[in-house]
Amino acid sequence: MKIVFISAANLYLCPYIQKYLNVIKGNISYDIIYWDRHGIEEVYGAETLYRYRAEEDELTPRWKKLLGYFAFGRFCKKILKENQYDGVILLHTNCGVLLTGLLTRYYRDRFILDIRDYSFEKNPVYYAAEKRLVQASYANFISSDAYRDFLPPGEYYVVHNNCAISEETAEEFRSCRGTHSTIRISFIGLVRFFEQSEKMAHSFAEDSRFLLGFFGKNASRLEAVLKEKGYHSGLRFLDRFSPEETISLYRETDIINGAYGNHNISLDYAYSNKLYYAAALGMPILVSPATAMERITAQYGLGFVYDPDDPKIADKLYQYYREIDWPTFDQNCAAFRKMVEDDEKRFEAVVQAFVTSRPPSSN
Repeated sequence: MKIVFISAANLYLCPYIQKYLNVIKGNISYDIIYWDRHGIEEVYGAETLYRYRAEEDELTPRWKKLLGYFAFGRFCKKILKENQYDGVILLHTNCGVLLTGLLTRYYRDRFILDIRDYSFEKNPVYYAAEKRLVQASYANFISSDAYRDFLPPGEYYVVHNNCAISEETAEEFRSCRGTHSTIRISFIGLVRFFEQSEKMAHSFAEDSRFLLGFFGKNASRLEAVLKEKGYHSGLRFLDRFSPEETISLYRETDIINGAYGNHNISLDYAYSNKLYYAAALGMPILVSPATAMERITAQYGLGFVYDPDDPKIADKLYQYYREIDWPTFDQNCAAFRKMVEDDEKRFEAVVQAFVTSRPPSSN
């Protein structure tokens, strides 16, 4: 059996491909088609790597991005027609929508649709294509249970953006919680939501009880913006870091900043990978109100709701952190990790069935 993965982004931005590769474990051959947006050649053990080269970033105009998608779709169709794959795994919804006609005609029940974000579900044409895909696929995976609220009716399996943390590392983190006089709040990852970050600086930056950090691409741009706004103390920035440095940055953290904002469909339904770091490392997480992140952290007792409009938010957060019952918090983290583990087992069973041509079991 031979399958093909299709990604509309660089593979380093799709770490969940490794979940599939871990299940496959070299038992079948596979090709990868990916859109190289950042000028990076990647391998991932593929027998053949089809690299579509067209560099762009978050500042690329929307019209140009749209043209890029259509060109990438033509690139994929050509390869799929030239190769008679036994199965297709689509790592982005947009990949599937671009190939709806081909997939539903020639690959019915032989493709997996992996949905990691809200896309253009409010567009009726896009939604109709996605509905056809969901009904014609072998299986549909979603990274947040809340996505069911905007997706077409269908059967979905939750597969998490969880992280692998050793018990030794987790114990190291648990042993030093609450020992610092200053509470270090860290955003670790791509820095995008400047307005939300400015609100957080207003809440905590000039308060000596807190140290607010932003670590990741665009952090230097945010630093310039905040300094221009008059925020100079209680802040840390690191513009870029390698994946190997992630845990080191969390070692310099007491509370994980996972509050992206709300009332934006791209934010309201998603589970951030920061949620999984919080549960694995035994660290509380800040979340925004009226989001799926608020609901899941409330369900498992993992975090604190950050309301930027509350003038007493700094006092409330300080009291929350200093009064955490750590044994109870660890039990909450364990319960969350058990839920994730159960979902991961279902994911592995479905993928294993897919690559051995067995029908998936119901979730």
